[in-house]
Amino acid sequence: MKIKILFLAFFLIVSCNNASNESSNIQDDIYSLKQTAITNAIQKASPGVVGLHVETKKLVRDWRGRAKFLEEGGNGSGFVVSKDGYVITNAHNISSIINLRRGDEYKLFITFPGGNMLPAKIIGSDPQTDIALLKIDGEGFSYNTIGDSDKLSVGEFVVALGNPFNLFADITQQPIASLGIVSAIDADFGVQSDGTVFDNMIQTDAVINPGNSGGPLVDANGDVIGMNTFTQTNNFAYAIPINYVYDIVEELKVKRFIDRGIDLGLLFINLYTNQLMIKYVHPRIALETDLLVYDIVVSINDTKVSNMKDFSDVLKRSDVRPGDIIKLKILRDDKIKIVNLKTQ
Repeated sequence: MKIKILFLAFFLIVSCNNASNESSNIQDDIYSLKQTAITNAIQKASPGVVGLHVETKKLVRDWRGRAKFLEEGGNGSGFVVSKDGYVITNAHNISSIINLRRGDEYKLFITFPGGNMLPAKIIGSDPQTDIALLKIDGEGFSYNTIGDSDKLSVGEFVVALGNPFNLFADITQQPIASLGIVSAIDADFGVQSDGTVFDNMIQTDAVINPGNSGGPLVDANGDVIGMNTFTQTNNFAYAIPINYVYDIVEELKVKRFIDRGIDLGLLFINLYTNQLMIKYVHPRIALETDLLVYDIVVSINDTKVSNMKDFSDVLKRSDVRPGDIIKLKILRDDKIKIVNLKTQ
């Protein structure tokens, strides 16, 4: 009888241990299912995502001429790209600072995951591409790894991270994430009314809200492949490819601005026939090229132009710099000529 009791007790203990192990295995399986490539990407990228907060005090005068300060504020997103504190964001996030005059004041703060805030300074800003570079004093910052936007494929998963509605800074103290796919690449919007050029954009259906601009768009590896910039009412959002962002940022780091002050040595006039005619050629250009007064400019860099605005837009969309060569197609005496012109 004692042997039977001992056997029964042993059987119950073994059964309980097996049930406990099975329950533990089920919990492990559920946890592994929760840990997807997307959650891993978010965990990898989030430490380098930051919120931006701008405060400005503009010196204005009332109708009696009395001076007073007009206080304004704004929020946005950004991401750290180096352990020594370089931060990339959209230029429009700091436009209120760039446009300040003497006597005006501003404060620019970076909010990190966890809620810690540090002041930042502007290294450089390029309104034409809507790209800006900031710097935080210090070392050892968590930062994002940079991917290759040239290798993007339509249909792959992407995550937009940032500070929409200032939720990151005020409430969650963690970046807000939204999931989508790359729905198109090389989306062109051309020159905007403020002179900004939005071409070759990444289109995604990841949700972007006010305050998300400047934050990173990351791939399934957690690497940054774009900078979230604007959205449209059709629920699509657009990001600047990171390869182009980084080219501009590297130049801003060295020069603090992008030099686009070109001199073509030409003057033009818009004809009522919707044609663009050369009305002056600098002597230097006359020696270097076969351009003449009264030549009609048909296209620049293989893009048709019919007025000076068209011409200017092509220069912006081509991001022409001093020393670049532009291709002009001209009409003279009913004959087409191709002229390569080096900018100064």
